[in-house]
Amino acid sequence: MKQRYQGRSATHLSAAASGAVTGLRRVGALLALALGLAPAANAQNKPVPQFFRADDEARGAAIAARRLNTLPRAQALTLDLTGLRAALATAPAEKALAARSATAPLVLALPLPNGTTGRFAIHEAPVMAPTLAARFPEIKTYAGVGLDDASASVRLDLTPRGFHAQVLTAEGNSFYIDPVVPTDTRHYLGFYKRDMNWEGAPAPTCGFRPDAESKTTLAQRGGSANGRPATGVARALASGSQLTTYRLALACTPEYSLARGNTMASVMAAEVSSVNRVVGVYERELAVRMVLVPNNDLLTILSGTGTPSPYTNNDGSAMLRQNQTRIDNIIGSANYDIGHVFSTGGGGIASLGSVCVATRKAQGVTGSPNPVGDAFDIDYVAHEMGHQFGGSHTFNGNGVNCGGGNREATTAWEPGSGSTIMAYAGICGAAHDLQPNSDAFFHTGSYEQMRTFIESTPCGTRQPTDNTPPSVTVPASGKTLPIGTPFKLTATGTDTQNDALTYLWEELDLGPVGSPTTAQVPGSTVPLFRSFVPSASGTRYFPRLSNLVANTTVIGERLPTVTRTLKFRCTVRDEHSGPLGVVGGVNFSSLVNLNVSSTAGPFVLTAPNTAQSWSGGSAQTITWDVANTTAPPVSCARVNLRMSLDGGLTYPVVLALNEANDGSAVIAAPNVATTQARVMVEAADNYFFDISNVDFTVIPVPGPTITSFSPAGGLVGTVVVITGTNFTGATAVAFNGQPAASFTVNSPTQITATVAPGTTTGPITVTTPTGTGTSATPFVVASPPVVVSFTPSTGGAGTSVVITGTGFTAVTGVQFNGTYAPVFTVNSATQITVVVPPGATSGPITVTTAAGTGVSVASFTVIPAPVISSFTPTIGPAGTAVVLTGNNFTGTTQVTFNGTVAPTFTVNSPTQITVTVPAGATTGPITVQAAGGPGSSSTNFRVPPVNDLCANALPLLCGQTVTGSTEDVTATGDPTETCDEVVDAGGMFYTIMGNGQRITVSTCSPATDFDTKLFVFSGTCGSYTCVGGNDDAASCSANSVASNVTFTSVPGTAYKVFVTGWEVSKGAFSLSATCTAILPAISSLSPTSGPVGTVVTITGTNFTGATGVSLNGSPITGFTVVNATTITFTVPTGATTGNIVVTTPGGTSSGVTFTVTIASATANATKSEFSVWPNPVAGKGILHVTLAAPAPTAVLTVHNLLGQLISTRTFSGKTAELATTGLPTGTYLLTVQVGERSPSIQRVVVE
Repeated sequence: MKQRYQGRSATHLSAAASGAVTGLRRVGALLALALGLAPAANAQNKPVPQFFRADDEARGAAIAARRLNTLPRAQALTLDLTGLRAALATAPAEKALAARSATAPLVLALPLPNGTTGRFAIHEAPVMAPTLAARFPEIKTYAGVGLDDASASVRLDLTPRGFHAQVLTAEGNSFYIDPVVPTDTRHYLGFYKRDMNWEGAPAPTCGFRPDAESKTTLAQRGGSANGRPATGVARALASGSQLTTYRLALACTPEYSLARGNTMASVMAAEVSSVNRVVGVYERELAVRMVLVPNNDLLTILSGTGTPSPYTNNDGSAMLRQNQTRIDNIIGSANYDIGHVFSTGGGGIASLGSVCVATRKAQGVTGSPNPVGDAFDIDYVAHEMGHQFGGSHTFNGNGVNCGGGNREATTAWEPGSGSTIMAYAGICGAAHDLQPNSDAFFHTGSYEQMRTFIESTPCGTRQPTDNTPPSVTVPASGKTLPIGTPFKLTATGTDTQNDALTYLWEELDLGPVGSPTTAQVPGSTVPLFRSFVPSASGTRYFPRLSNLVANTTVIGERLPTVTRTLKFRCTVRDEHSGPLGVVGGVNFSSLVNLNVSSTAGPFVLTAPNTAQSWSGGSAQTITWDVANTTAPPVSCARVNLRMSLDGGLTYPVVLALNEANDGSAVIAAPNVATTQARVMVEAADNYFFDISNVDFTVIPVPGPTITSFSPAGGLVGTVVVITGTNFTGATAVAFNGQPAASFTVNSPTQITATVAPGTTTGPITVTTPTGTGTSATPFVVASPPVVVSFTPSTGGAGTSVVITGTGFTAVTGVQFNGTYAPVFTVNSATQITVVVPPGATSGPITVTTAAGTGVSVASFTVIPAPVISSFTPTIGPAGTAVVLTGNNFTGTTQVTFNGTVAPTFTVNSPTQITVTVPAGATTGPITVQAAGGPGSSSTNFRVPPVNDLCANALPLLCGQTVTGSTEDVTATGDPTETCDEVVDAGGMFYTIMGNGQRITVSTCSPATDFDTKLFVFSGTCGSYTCVGGNDDAASCSANSVASNVTFTSVPGTAYKVFVTGWEVSKGAFSLSATCTAILPAISSLSPTSGPVGTVVTITGTNFTGATGVSLNGSPITGFTVVNATTITFTVPTGATTGNIVVTTPGGTSSGVTFTVTIASATANATKSEFSVWPNPVAGKGILHVTLAAPAPTAVLTVHNLLGQLISTRTFSGKTAELATTGLPTGTYLLTVQVGERSPSIQRVVVE
């Protein structure tokens, strides 16, 4: 099956990008013109934001709402409503498209139910009159076309009730996106229409009965009172060239309002969603649009207001009259064209052909207990409005709801329940139901009925659309088919705008009422074949090919088994998108009338009809039962035989054409590999066929191959020996398509063939029953070349010469007086373009081919090339004037320096030229281009490098390696002072910026091929300050005579790196710069220990820019970088003994241990070796200290809680006193240390 969408992902199409839509044949030419679109397709790959995602959240919401019971294959989605609303707000308005002043369409990605994504070009398309829309700004509707599916059109709405999407496509891929529940604007279900499960859903019923007034109105307007298409010839009813817009007055009952939220906004939102979807169908099918009238909200009746309802909610017939009266009273008969009312009961009922009829135009009712979604909008609303637009019922069944007088015999074209909008799909019982729900299109008979009515309506606004409806051609009528035999009909459509087309073949027979399985009666024209959704293919198989392949039948499709007639018509649609939106162009063909005769048939393929195996190239017999089809009235004399490789779905391989219809034919099996082969035998001059019942296998046999042939060329009559494989049974040998005069198969690997008259140069082919082999090279057929003339007749080396003559096929060489020209082009068999080679002399021109040699009668005169014998000066920068000396300078047109053109030169004489060295010149030869061709100097003119001068120094970066050469340097402006080494010769300059790191510049590389010297200077050009110099770097193992210089840089300083050589050494070099961060280093701490609050001074080097200080792994906050050698910090609470380290941008230092003597600033001594009293002590009191034992020496210290030392003293003995005078009120730590023992601490409070 064709993949209709590619998985991709709202942006606008740019002016060029929108051309992708045109390229996809989806956006009409006028729209493209209006938007200024260019024929480009770069929008195809432009990413489009995704607003939906499939996730467990949405699936949980769907399960909770029990929605997956009826939609088990739906995709649960979560919507970014804010993002989507913002994107849709940028969509251009339809009226702007019509005025050709719009921005490009909005490209919106929608999730497909199969998990992929489809892209659509979107514009705003209101279905409310402007004043009504202004009162409900939160309700918006949009329309668009598919960018990935050429048949898709979309209708969207965004309302307080959430987001809704209806996407209509061909091939049965239409899908919807609806909220999980009406009140949930976040979670949605995406589902294909074909996957809707209608079991248990309330069956829609239609109480339509065409009354006498309805039929009279239709007849007066030129339609058919019974709705039947008037003739067998297509009338001029094609639609799409204009859009007819009708003013819709849509009312509702209070019960409907209650079911749809019971607020004015929610009810209007629900009505707009339904109208938007119906309009999406009517615009595609009938070129009809309906727009809600400006005061439509006055027709909304909310439940619970206490006002009696004018409607009988459960009685559709009563509501017809009630609605007509109410809408006329509120809206006014002159202010609307069609009226309708939504309810929750009473079913559907409408007055036939009532649009624009003053007394009946509001007589349309749609009532359902669940008035939401496709079941309501398409099967119900579109159906009932279809009656109002003149459409009758199209089903032929009489089961359940199809009975009771609902069938209209004059339009009962569809078997059973039918499947189109005006049929009763899914509600007529198992014996009649073709499918659960209606497809969103009108039967071709309904289309003709309704278009006849629409064209006769006196109301409605008609606007041109820029669309030309497509046209369609169909096979001839009058053929007779055998009974019980499949057949196919093929239509061909054309469209002026090159829009993508869809085709719909439908039967237009009327017959007795009955089920799709009622026995056939000779002469009865009961409809046999149902309608299927439009297809991109113009061919329909009867029955469907997929069912034939599976050997199955489906209800609503059966082959004729009795003598009768059949009538078919093909409808073609173009789904055109133009300035008025998606207005489909629709047209239908003339009738194809067929006869069926029981004197012939069934026509049956009898072999191959089992699971067998064929060898490629083998002879196989195909048989079939002619079944009297050669005799009148069928009279089929010839058949075609075709093969399928995909199990019977397509038949691309032709086995035989126009074989006698005698029941048997021998064919050569195609040399292909397949396990899904089937054969079709079809009437060559009729429409019937049959196919194999099962797949069979074809095993390929290797075809012939040509590996060589000899000779490689020759004249007519040449005998050629062809070598290869699989030549057995060869049926043909050809030279470039011309059959050989004769050939002989000598062996499976050799053929002898003779070249026939009329043969031209080209490949050789050998054909066998298993295929054709082609040579990789051509056999050359030619006569010797003839040189007739050439122009010009004189010139130097490099001159382009055009040779005219004959026999120039497969030229192998061109010579000038014996000198081969390596450059030539064979323009044709009569012309060669050749370049005069260096060294050529005057004489004839010779052309050689495989067939011989041709020599010119006249001679070509070679003008001598210029010669440069010397030049002065031999070195200089751009702008230097150089004098060239030599000969043959007359007619000089160009001078180059190593390929760089010099724009300024003067030819002083045939032996002298003055030329200025051009910008960009490099060292190399000087070349003069004169009449005799180019002439180059034997020695090089040397051009100093650009950074030969200090002012032109090239930048050098850390980590960078550059290459250069000192071969052409000068000493101009170079340093002359000694800088660790003597500057011997000229050199080249580079600049590197200091960054505070240690920088090493080096020529240490295998790429350096001479003895270098390397210098680093600061200062300015001409005023150099030595930083360092080096000749031979001992550390360089790659090159013992290379150099390097290492220095500590100052940030912001520009350093000059000067590369030169030792004495007169010159050559190529590689220069690199390595920058190494300088680590900080701690030399000492002061103090090396202390309690919390101690101020510590760190002394060391390279502290500038320090980013961190840590103690025992814990970061210190609030440290101070005093200078490059000093940092201070305070020991914080909770600090523990360990290493102090400093971190800078250059790295982290080694650690130095700091001992924290106090673990906590508030800790009490747990084992005091002394006692103290009084505690607390007065601010001017005496503190008494008593040791546990006398001590020869004890140290008494006082710290505040910041760790700052307040006082210290030494005493001996057992007691000491300490005055507290001058101490601020607070808590202090009193420490006593006796000898080498650990100190003891107590907390003291001063009041």
